[in-house]
Amino acid sequence: MYLLYFWSCLTPAGIAARLMNLRLSTVCQHYRFIRDVVSWKLLQVPEMFKLGGVGHVIQIDESVLCHRYGYRVWSILPQKKGIILYIENRSRQAIIKCILKHVLPGTEIWTDKWRAYDTLSLLDGVSPYIHKSVNHSNNFVDPETGVHTNYIEGYWSRLKKFCRTKNVLRSKLLPEHIDHFMWYELYGKNDTFVHIIQHVCEKYTF
Repeated sequence: MYLLYFWSCLTPAGIAARLMNLRLSTVCQHYRFIRDVVSWKLLQVPEMFKLGGVGHVIQIDESVLCHRYGYRVWSILPQKKGIILYIENRSRQAIIKCILKHVLPGTEIWTDKWRAYDTLSLLDGVSPYIHKSVNHSNNFVDPETGVHTNYIEGYWSRLKKFCRTKNVLRSKLLPEHIDHFMWYELYGKNDTFVHIIQHVCEKYTF
């Protein structure tokens, strides 16, 4: 329970180990058990990965978080909440496949001018989406349409800060820490300790 509490407070494993007089490896192992619950919980909310719809605007952006291990992640931000998905490569085909899978028809999509997004308005002749973009070489906010990607850029900034704090940007454990970040954005801003206990109990019923 103490370790659950320390984890919910984002206490580094080294500090938790010293406070509890435990081996660092023991704390790290238990933290991984908790992150496994977090990853499991995200998969129990399938509606989280179906975004947008008629009347909704989402922002989409992509980034390579770690060149060393080739972690490419793609982020969608609807109504100031985001999800992060892994893609095998940054090809147009991979990006469009992800969008079709996770973004509902009728959605208005805002992106930058990266060429992979160009076909969003022409999918199969009649696109299910309304696509608008902003040229970051000229403006952060398009002066005519008001289109921008400021929310998604802020989301990336929070993710990278979260991962740097844990020193995992070059770690093979990066994916589970990204799950931790997404879980924290959904459940961790209020009553974090209560939520993680609830989710542990959901996964491990007795």
